[in-house]
Amino acid sequence: MNESLHLGRIGDIRIGLNWSLFPIFFLIAWSLAEVLLPAAAPGFTGGGYWFFALLTAVAFYVSLLAHELSHAFVARRHGVAVKGIVLWLFGGVAQLEGDTPDARAELHVAAAGPATSLGIAAITAVVAWFLDLIGVSALMVASVSWLAGINALLAAFNLLPAFPLDGGRILRAVLWRRWSDRLRATAVATKVGQVAGYGLIAVGTVEFLTGGGALGGIWLALIGWFITVTARRQNELVNERARAERPGGPAPQP
Repeated sequence: MNESLHLGRIGDIRIGLNWSLFPIFFLIAWSLAEVLLPAAAPGFTGGGYWFFALLTAVAFYVSLLAHELSHAFVARRHGVAVKGIVLWLFGGVAQLEGDTPDARAELHVAAAGPATSLGIAAITAVVAWFLDLIGVSALMVASVSWLAGINALLAAFNLLPAFPLDGGRILRAVLWRRWSDRLRATAVATKVGQVAGYGLIAVGTVEFLTGGGALGGIWLALIGWFITVTARRQNELVNERARAERPGGPAPQP
């Protein structure tokens, strides 16, 4: 995923944004300002809703960045170089340069992101409860509560066993440890990912055609397409690297 805007570095890890993030950022802010926050905390001005919506949308992307940073820091601890992190249309990507060295490292790297999102969800849920307890503005409570819920949802979605989601990588780590065969584990995990991707495309298409949620249906279908394509490509990359590493195999491309 290409970087369109460079934000800086955190711990020597390059952080950037892809242009595809911006329409999704606006869509999140719009839905918060016009639908979700007014329903959860009625009686405030339109400007107030938009102010908190924009702050909440920024906080959401900060939490996505924390999710990806956890992957990156754990990967570096296991000797995997990290090129950078790019936030984009479907969330974020920690760009690792190479595969994890063993199944244990793969499990640790994959689990770090959902664990971070669950931690953020728990902390923000407690903060929202405390703010409500002391009588802080209902609009602020609603914003923090939404952050708690969306991070919990992010963790749950990423734990689906659909490669390249974190759950799919955890599945690959478990199979890799059981069979001591990275290629076989990758083949199975990516096949599960492709099946799950086709399933999301089908569900999204049904939602769109039946009017159950046109926007949600399109989004599900796009995510399914991304999972399907990425799973297939990842399997090809792992096989290419394995062939290059075999004695007498082709030299790795620079």
